[in-house]
Amino acid sequence: MKKTLFKLPLLFVLFYWLVNIVLFTAYFIVINNYFTASDLTFFQISKGIIQRLSVNFYLQLPNSIILFIVAIVLLNKYYINIINRKNIINTFIIAILIVLSEIVGRWFYRTYINKWMFIEQQYAGIDIYFISIIDIFNCTKVVMSYLFITILTFFSVKFLNYKYIHNDSGLTQIESQKLHLGVFISLYNCYFITLFISFFVLDRYIDYSSYSIIIELGILIIFLLITNLLGYFLLRRCFKGVTESLNLTRLIISSLSTFILNCILLVFIIFICIRMFELLQIYYSLPNTPTLITCCWVIIVMLFIVSSLMVRTMAKLFFDSKKEN
Repeated sequence: MKKTLFKLPLLFVLFYWLVNIVLFTAYFIVINNYFTASDLTFFQISKGIIQRLSVNFYLQLPNSIILFIVAIVLLNKYYINIINRKNIINTFIIAILIVLSEIVGRWFYRTYINKWMFIEQQYAGIDIYFISIIDIFNCTKVVMSYLFITILTFFSVKFLNYKYIHNDSGLTQIESQKLHLGVFISLYNCYFITLFISFFVLDRYIDYSSYSIIIELGILIIFLLITNLLGYFLLRRCFKGVTESLNLTRLIISSLSTFILNCILLVFIIFICIRMFELLQIYYSLPNTPTLITCCWVIIVMLFIVSSLMVRTMAKLFFDSKKEN
């Protein structure tokens, strides 16, 4: 049978979302009084469910990416890369176990750990929302969720490993290059989504009565689709020096180093553009709005060009210049 590198991991994520959506919808229809109220129309109920599912999808994006990465690593480790009925059923069973365990873990966290960490919204007499400590706690919550998903997936796949149909043949050089490319891009997405969710989404008031959350989610998805497509064409020929086995350590180091350098680059470019904007205002007294828009476009263009060069250079540095036997 033909091997597949990413279809089974994608099925992991798909089944994870299907089970999550079914349980989430059942909860709000059966338990939540808002949806069982007699004065609500079918349109209002559907609207409420869609908006809450959008919020849930927004908050579950980090877990989806980490599940995809862990599934790639584990399935590659156990040579599970064949799509058939048995493997699909086992993947679905693991997805159910992960979602149910995650629900229990969330309940335990919200009932005990979260109350212990946030008895009040004060920290040493200082309002925690005016400083960056809350963002650190948010990032910690996301990382804890990553750890939980990783442990669940690892033990689930290991426990049901004997039920899968394995492929005895190892990866070819071309397949290994594709695998490294996919994991590199996925890790980069993971870092970005982690910071974005931690700093801009968690603990933010979300108005369920508006469509703003759906619009934001749509913009984020479009942005990720465009950047990932561009990243694929930039990086697809940068992993020629890999071996047949997945070098996860080097992938993590290279992708994380690239992401940190890009963050530093963004801060530097923003600082330069702000200074340029101030100088233009001082010496030329240009209109505020057009000048500000121009500076924003300069930031975007400069970041895109330099970031693209940096990502490609770092990938080649780690995976192309050093040939391994």
